[in-house]
Amino acid sequence: MNRTVKARLAAVMAGGVLALSACSSGTPASELAEAGLPDLTPGGYASMECSEGVVLGEAFVANEDTAYRAECWSGSPQLPFFEVANDIAADVVIVIDGEDYSLSACPPDVLSERGGVACRAVLVGEQGNEALVRIVVVLSDLDTVLASLETDASQDEIVAALEGQSVEILIGTEPINRG
Repeated sequence: MNRTVKARLAAVMAGGVLALSACSSGTPASELAEAGLPDLTPGGYASMECSEGVVLGEAFVANEDTAYRAECWSGSPQLPFFEVANDIAADVVIVIDGEDYSLSACPPDVLSERGGVACRAVLVGEQGNEALVRIVVVLSDLDTVLASLETDASQDEIVAALEGQSVEILIGTEPINRG
């Protein structure tokens, strides 16, 4: 994987999943956030160890002693990776009665010759007892997408090329401190 893509993915995860290693004990908000982690198998995704991901595995670090956790999935959805992130976040908002917090907690989506990453976040709890559910969706085979595109591909052609492509999904809980 390109160093720039690794750095971008690490930056997304540093704000989220890498924080898992700094967590101490569970709170009611974190427990509620954990209860809201979706099971993606009905959507055709396969559960996987986060450390085994083709893309995610290179950047994933977690502390098994924490009440916060991460789950990872892989699959080839019929939607582009950024729409997968939108759908999962919308489901999590409903299940845990949370608030979309993506604009505050995630960088913009990126798709370039170096990688594709989408981040979404859902806030749950009340100030002082909050948790974040972060959803990170990455393209796991960018070369296939790039090979299918002409140099001057339109936006519609790019979106069509992203449909059905392999993705890896990380869904993790973490504390949030807004001071």
